[in-house]
Amino acid sequence: MTIKNVAKNRSSYKEYFEKHPWLVNIGVFFLFLFIACLMNWSIILGENVMIGDIHDAEYPFQVLVSEAIAHHTFPLWNSLMQFGSPTYGTVGTPIWYMITLFLAWIGYTPVTIAITYALHMAIGAFGMFLLVGQELRKNSSRNINEYCVSFLAGLLYCGSGLFLSNAQHIMIIISAAWIPYVFYFMRKYLEKKQFIFALMTGACASWIFLGGYPEMFFDLFLYLIPYTVYINYENGNSFVKNVVLSARRYIIVCCMTIFASAITLLPFIKNMGLITRGNGLGQIASGYSPITFLSILFPQASKYLYTTVSSMDNYYIGIITILLFWAILRKEQKNKKLYLSLAAIAIMLCMGKESFLHTLLYRFVPMYSSFRFPTLNRTFFSLFMLLMLAPVLYEIIERGKLEKRTLELLFVLITLVLLLGGITGVDVQIKDNLSGYQMQRETAFSESAIILGGILILYFAVFYAIYKKKLSIIWRRILISSMIFIEVFSWNSYETPSTIAKYQAGQYSWDQAAKDDADNEWTQYNNRRHGVNFAGHVRSTSGHNSKKVVFNQTFDEEGYVSFVLSAADEFRKTYNRSIIETNPVAYFTNNVKTENDLTYEEWSNKCDVSPDEVYADQELNEDITEYSKLDPEIASIDPLDMVETENGIAIAGEISAGENKTNRVRLYLSDSVEESIPVDLAFTDSEGTTESYSGNYAVQSVDGEKYIDIYLPSVEKTYQQIQCTIQKNIIDRVAQVQMKRMTSDEYVDVSWFAFNSIEMTVDAPTEGYVALLQSKHDGWTAYVDGKKQDINLLDNTFMGIHVTEGKHTIVMKFRPKELFIGAAITVMFWCVLVGTIIGYWLKRRHIR
Repeated sequence: MTIKNVAKNRSSYKEYFEKHPWLVNIGVFFLFLFIACLMNWSIILGENVMIGDIHDAEYPFQVLVSEAIAHHTFPLWNSLMQFGSPTYGTVGTPIWYMITLFLAWIGYTPVTIAITYALHMAIGAFGMFLLVGQELRKNSSRNINEYCVSFLAGLLYCGSGLFLSNAQHIMIIISAAWIPYVFYFMRKYLEKKQFIFALMTGACASWIFLGGYPEMFFDLFLYLIPYTVYINYENGNSFVKNVVLSARRYIIVCCMTIFASAITLLPFIKNMGLITRGNGLGQIASGYSPITFLSILFPQASKYLYTTVSSMDNYYIGIITILLFWAILRKEQKNKKLYLSLAAIAIMLCMGKESFLHTLLYRFVPMYSSFRFPTLNRTFFSLFMLLMLAPVLYEIIERGKLEKRTLELLFVLITLVLLLGGITGVDVQIKDNLSGYQMQRETAFSESAIILGGILILYFAVFYAIYKKKLSIIWRRILISSMIFIEVFSWNSYETPSTIAKYQAGQYSWDQAAKDDADNEWTQYNNRRHGVNFAGHVRSTSGHNSKKVVFNQTFDEEGYVSFVLSAADEFRKTYNRSIIETNPVAYFTNNVKTENDLTYEEWSNKCDVSPDEVYADQELNEDITEYSKLDPEIASIDPLDMVETENGIAIAGEISAGENKTNRVRLYLSDSVEESIPVDLAFTDSEGTTESYSGNYAVQSVDGEKYIDIYLPSVEKTYQQIQCTIQKNIIDRVAQVQMKRMTSDEYVDVSWFAFNSIEMTVDAPTEGYVALLQSKHDGWTAYVDGKKQDINLLDNTFMGIHVTEGKHTIVMKFRPKELFIGAAITVMFWCVLVGTIIGYWLKRRHIR
């Protein structure tokens, strides 16, 4: 083939790709995906184990979603929680997020999380590729150097500190992945004034809301305010007109975001008053020292900076960004003032309460004070810094232009880093009085400095050759790209990433302990997967032991999986907890108290409420003379030490509610005791805190022995001592009694207890209630013998179905209206978006 033919073929290929840029974009995305998988091969192959919140919360919930989808439904109500909990409107969990929904449909495993992580690294990198290309583009076509710089910026973004250090919160990674797209489409909308781009901006922002982290979503729209005003500003218009136009377009995008995310937003607004804890709300924001910014330069700063938190301390944005910062400040760029200002704002906000800017926002935006992790702003810091780096990098590759000052600063930095690393390394070798912790810190810093020094020396060699005009444009392109690849992969392999994996990549192969631990985690996962069918799980019938699932620690009861209803949370704080300690999930009772008998406050703090007694908002019509009784069996009786005091007795020992939360202290009484006795109690826990209670205890009898049961103020604490002020000489002995958890009663048979529905039958001996220990929520509807019936409130928290004497079939369905309204709005939005995209594509095709 002749040189002329080669040139002709190249020209035809270039012309073809210029006409079909989407082919280049597809290729670039899959290249990013390959790189992300290469960076995280050990977790994707299952040779590594993820840690942190992923396994505590996000992963178990996604397994639940997978099981629900396999049974052609969705877990709107999470019945695996102790009180049950609505999950359909939680912000900060990827419930309705398209990618995690698709992966849950395929089937969620620990490897699926690794794939999700790598996929969003690629999505984020590609978004940065588009955003930088938008910044560099001078005309309709892009040259190869623009593609090269855009690609390198994407690589630096997906390898930046947030992706490295906070992968345990997959929601944070989802947010970081979609943020570049919001700025990309927002700019298109502001420049072209076409409604399709407002729709696209809202769609991308909604994915952050549906699957990402609330703090990052909120911060995004704060940054969009100055961004919109600056990009939208036209010199021909007055200041007031520019502000009004900017505000109008900003509000339009906000509305599009609301419509696109209504499926979660409406339920969230409906349930906001019920939220007691979730996703950092109500938390005090941390403060961060400027010393943590050393992680911009040195890898694994958390190992030698005691002020850092491993998931929140990594500010790495690419060493080349720091090396060229002088050139960034000197270069004239179109939007540099905007990006530099926003980057400065981001870095100040990262300091949290230590920064005046955070305090200022708190002053005018009170919601801001509840955000827990201000360092999430490093996403925006890296984004705006890379947007400023791109033109400088382009100029170096395109023209070989590099200032001497850059080389001088680089030489000084190399000298300083190697000197510090060498001194620290020698210090470790010659000092014998260093503690293990000090030695570990100094060794980590020395290693970090050596790695950084090696990278800097390579950069110096490349930059020096460019400065001396010794390299052609092709070699500049190859060497700069190679250096950034080496740098990003070096940082990634050294960081691991820090909070998504337990071991260094490859440790599974050479460390038997790591191999055994990883294999054990997989065994536990398989046992959990095959041992518990979430749709027909062990709580599905009243004949099985519900403790196994109700108290499964895999499901973080107060984390991202769900929010706790405030009424249920209040009920847990009441003195008497025998109802939730021993009762089955569903049972029959006619032992009812109402407002006519006593107030709820008086009832909930009574010291001798029997397990079957409930507090209802509706009285029974019949005059019940014989109450149904729940009678749990005794699992064990352990004697406690008792010492007589001036006013009664003191009980000592390790006293707790136990693993199954059913333990109580039993005082065995002499035969002379009457039907009830007054007792004053003072409980002292292991931390020295004392809680006091008093009341009249009903005396009970078993096997001819009289006793009273004392319940503990908290089922979570361990108590060291109980002071009892009681009649003299009536206590024979004291014991800690553990009861067996009841799984059924003789009247109620639960045939289905799972996703969004409950089915059971009851053979009621009298009029009464089927008590259901699930939080009462507006979304529930009950049908008794096929007829719709109101759900009564029991114990100020739970659901009660009123039944008359005889056999009844009860069906309960969870169908929250606000979900379906929100879903309808979201579906309509996406239909409009798809229709608009098709129309836009047909119009452009017709013009061509």
